[in-house]
Amino acid sequence: MTIHSIIMQSDFIHPLWFNRYKGGIHPATVENGLINLDGEIFKFKTAPTPLLDGTEVFVWLNGSGFFVCETVADQEARKARHQEEQAKQLEAERQTRNQWRAKAEAVNATIKLPVLWSVAIKDVLSGLSETSWGDGRNKATVNHIYLKQDLSLGRLKRSAGDFLCSTSSLKNGKRYAGQPEDSTARDGDGNAYQPEVTCKACLAIIQRINSKVLKV
Repeated sequence: MTIHSIIMQSDFIHPLWFNRYKGGIHPATVENGLINLDGEIFKFKTAPTPLLDGTEVFVWLNGSGFFVCETVADQEARKARHQEEQAKQLEAERQTRNQWRAKAEAVNATIKLPVLWSVAIKDVLSGLSETSWGDGRNKATVNHIYLKQDLSLGRLKRSAGDFLCSTSSLKNGKRYAGQPEDSTARDGDGNAYQPEVTCKACLAIIQRINSKVLKV
């Protein structure tokens, strides 16, 4: 797959012609070793002429200000290869997202609480800036267990709206983004799922609950 450099035989380019053909790609055919693009004749910089008569080409002005051409067959093959690479990348991303879902479901399945809960974040102002994702996250953000009902297990007491790892309003996040629950997780097929709990403090409490040696 080769892009060929071509030059005009004429020393003068009509402004109207140039304005018409300076943008986009334009079909033409090689005839007698030359390319005729609407009256302007191009010859190949390389000799002998690299393409056979009758070869269909596309002509365009490249970023350096020079006209070039590529055979239609080469361009179609390049596009097909690009589409194939994109399809492979999309499939790899789909599989990765499905792996994330499987891991999240496996981790979250270990969380056994007698009350309703979901996954939420403690948002920060830096995560709402124009240069961020705008969802209240920064690189240090983790996913917490967010209690939707009051919880009382021995000395562990939490109110609805608390995070499992904290109770004070200061540690429960400022709620800059409003609802703290995370509903952004999507698997490779676009289906929503509950994100993986990644807060080490929340998971440590769950481990103590599971081992029945809770002391909080």
